[in-house]
Amino acid sequence: MKRGFTLIELLVVLLLMTVVLSVTVPMGSKIFSQFKSYVNKSEERHQLSQERAYAFIEAKKRDFLLEDINYSISVKGVLSK
Repeated sequence: MKRGFTLIELLVVLLLMTVVLSVTVPMGSKIFSQFKSYVNKSEERHQLSQERAYAFIEAKKRDFLLEDINYSISVKGVLSK
């Protein structure tokens, strides 16, 4: 008795793998882009927090530009212009 797979069995497995990959790859790229935007927002919050701390330590107003938005940071808090 011969051991191994027939050509039909191999083609069916390849077909199933392509169907599964064609469904999962677009979902994975969407999840990756959502994660990337979350990381960018987190970095922006960190930068604003850091600038707020510097303004508090130096006890003076600081201007900060983040993604075309000019923030004016004083000891009292953050004001966007």
